[in-house]
Amino acid sequence: MKPRKLIGFLIVSIIIQAATFIGNLFLFANNGFLQLDSQVIVTITCDTVAILIGILLSACLLVSKTTDTGSFHLFTWLILVNFFILQSGIISLFFNGNKDYLIMNKLANFFFYFLGLMLLIIFFHYLVVYFNLYSKKYRIVIGVFDSIGLIYLILAILNYFLGFYYYFDENGNYFRGSLFYLSIGLSAFTFILVIIILFTLKEPFGKKISFFTYITIPIIGMIIQMFTGYALTNVGVMISLLILFLINYAYQNSVLIKKNLELENQKVKLMFSQIQPHFLYNSLSAIMGIDDCGKKTFNAIADFSDYLRGNLNLLVNEKMITFAKEIEHTNAYLRLQNLRTPNKVNVSYDIEEDEFLIPPISLQILIENAVKYAFKGKDKGNIDVNSYLKDDSYYIEVIDDGNGFDDNIAFDDTHTGLRYLKSRLETTCNGILTIKSKVGFGTTATIIIPKEKKEIENNPS
Repeated sequence: MKPRKLIGFLIVSIIIQAATFIGNLFLFANNGFLQLDSQVIVTITCDTVAILIGILLSACLLVSKTTDTGSFHLFTWLILVNFFILQSGIISLFFNGNKDYLIMNKLANFFFYFLGLMLLIIFFHYLVVYFNLYSKKYRIVIGVFDSIGLIYLILAILNYFLGFYYYFDENGNYFRGSLFYLSIGLSAFTFILVIIILFTLKEPFGKKISFFTYITIPIIGMIIQMFTGYALTNVGVMISLLILFLINYAYQNSVLIKKNLELENQKVKLMFSQIQPHFLYNSLSAIMGIDDCGKKTFNAIADFSDYLRGNLNLLVNEKMITFAKEIEHTNAYLRLQNLRTPNKVNVSYDIEEDEFLIPPISLQILIENAVKYAFKGKDKGNIDVNSYLKDDSYYIEVIDDGNGFDDNIAFDDTHTGLRYLKSRLETTCNGILTIKSKVGFGTTATIIIPKEKKEIENNPS
């Protein structure tokens, strides 16, 4: 689910691109488009088609099921910035050599170069977010790149007044300046840097190929422009963005299919691990050992039935349940546990929200994990369960004062329940599971579930 701000931003960008596209058609129709130089006509036509591709690509983004909001936002900016570059190029070509529109032409060329630099910076940061490049060595590379990018942006501003990249004569004609080729330095640096990063990344080639494509096609357009004069670089960028989207979309679908298969396998493993024979036998023995064969026994059998039903439903029922229902199911497990080891664990609840939906046995997995491992070797332990609403998301916190552990291995193969829960939350409700733990200081598990779109519309904050 995409946040409302991103959806709104994308809708606005589509409206801007569509309105400008229509405006261009009127401009060409009423200002002698066919009387222009044939090379200019071809370039403007290609730019206009590229804008149309940008509109279609934006519409595809709007209806896609992309959940990575960080890369989604940057990708939308890539489309929008390239659109403004193309539009600036159309204006500069259309009015080049017309001294009556000299100021407009200067501004169009300024934005063409300045936004071209911004496009490179945004693309690099899109790469960073997409591959999660936040380690120390990459932070240094990002800092160096941003510093060089800032220098180039300042030079682009200075060029507007000094004309060392390009300049105009008194008749409004465009000419390259003495330092023109310096203006493409950031492009070359970015492409080389990205290629080095992609080759050093230990990621599947299918995940990296789209970025190689993004670099290759604009370079081909740049070479064509150098030898023929047809400005096709940014047309190549828009085509590359389309290919980038299609390849990444196909790759994400293949990953999702694989993830769903893994999730089903984990579900079966979890079902057998949750309904453990020794826990069932011990629970039945504890029930049989109750002196009072009246209400206490009846309640224990009811808890045992609820526990079995909830865990068996995991295998056959894909529907989510309310958090209130999940608390009931977890309490049934805790009461059974208390029959075997009375007063071993004290669970306290601070519940502000409980009517949102959650995958079954999500809370139970976290509670059971704490009961089994957190208090091993201890006579007694405490668990706090909190739920609240923050920033259009529901938060569930499970905090214990147990032994703690190395949270770097929280989702490895030995923690089937946590791995299943993390995958289940991601695929069913775009949820997040985080584990923070320190040996000797206990563990905090946090589930974050975004509100559904209809909930936000009915209950605006």
